[in-house]
Amino acid sequence: KVRSRWPAVLPASSPSNLQLTLGLEAGRPETAGLTLWAANGTQVASSDCKLVPDCDPRDDHCPATVKCPTPALDVGTYNLRFSVDRSCGPKSFEPLQGGIDVIEPAHIDALEPSQGPSNKATTIKLTGRDIGEPYTNCVFTFPAAPGAKLGCEMPMSVRGAEQVTSTSAVCTVPAWPGPMMQGDHPVEGSVCSREVLVQLTQTTDVYDPEPVVFRYEDAVGILV
Repeated sequence: KVRSRWPAVLPASSPSNLQLTLGLEAGRPETAGLTLWAANGTQVASSDCKLVPDCDPRDDHCPATVKCPTPALDVGTYNLRFSVDRSCGPKSFEPLQGGIDVIEPAHIDALEPSQGPSNKATTIKLTGRDIGEPYTNCVFTFPAAPGAKLGCEMPMSVRGAEQVTSTSAVCTVPAWPGPMMQGDHPVEGSVCSREVLVQLTQTTDVYDPEPVVFRYEDAVGILV
């Protein structure tokens, strides 16, 4: 009944969500449920799943998707059981193939330097813990300035980390992207913040929960 699920990995010690895409035979369940079980056979969590309204209810060829909130979990691998109608009781829950891994996300304590020029890229070193994992990426989020209607020309950038160890990684911060543009002119009301949020991902699904801030020294937001 479950065709796919996302994410493939969950972060430890923080609430999250599992999104399940169902087969057409499951219909559009309003009372789906999910339970999580530790390796020793102990149930550690249960979830009341909510139907995600991403299809026209009249479309019989659009598979249903449900979102199942999960509590903060310890590091480990958990088995999953799913029911399309949790009101039918424990016997309605069926095991899903494969478990879900919960891993400790990277935690950044500091970055050096913490600021740099806006017109060119800057190499920074991040230090912290639980960093050294395969496929570590640097994620840069460029927010709009406070109170602005619109933000930056590039809202996000992802680049591979370099020189990765268990306690540090090197990232290259892109040049300041500037406000959203229309031709040669900024879009009306767009202001790009001077600050970019920096995070590390150990996989494509698990982000550092507390981003650090890199500041562009001479970037100037433009409001039209």
